[in-house]
Amino acid sequence: MSVGAQVKIPDIGPLATVVQTGRNMAKIDFLGEQFWIAKDLLEVPEVGEREW
Repeated sequence: MSVGAQVKIPDIGPLATVVQTGRNMAKIDFLGEQFWIAKDLLEVPEVGEREW
């Protein structure tokens, strides 16, 4: 997972953008709000996946 990647928080809704990463956490921008969340709670869409 890298800065600028689009990630999804399951059961929440639209994609969020990774702003900063740490060892087990990622700071994301979600609908204009930035906060830290555990990386294992995020889903990263695979290349070519359009389901989201």
